[in-house]
Amino acid sequence: MIQITQFDPNNLQKFESHQGHYVSWEDMKIDDPACVASFSVKRRADDISAPWQLWNDEVWYIIEGEMTIEWRDPPMFNDTQTATVQPGQLLFLKLGTLFKVTIISEEVRLLWVTMPRPRYFSSDDFWKS
Repeated sequence: MIQITQFDPNNLQKFESHQGHYVSWEDMKIDDPACVASFSVKRRADDISAPWQLWNDEVWYIIEGEMTIEWRDPPMFNDTQTATVQPGQLLFLKLGTLFKVTIISEEVRLLWVTMPRPRYFSSDDFWKS
């Protein structure tokens, strides 16, 4: 099977977690046990102050905008590392990594993909408030 789809920046849905301290806008196009893929917009005006811990390995491709990402690796989470990422850069974020992003430009547009879908994750869970 081949699934062909197109991201629509006019079809973004607001995703909130951590009592509203992590907000992003998503156009999830693939939600399958084998793979999840979403076009994501993170806006400087929204609250993204909560750290996030990855449920699976993820790949992010930065399409537009600039942000810093600060992370600590498991299992001890001792050393904090920071990088500024820009359009055209590809990030590989490993399972268990604890990270936080700070938006430098007005917004950052990115594509994120995870394979397979995390065990406790589906679009129903993602959009639940």
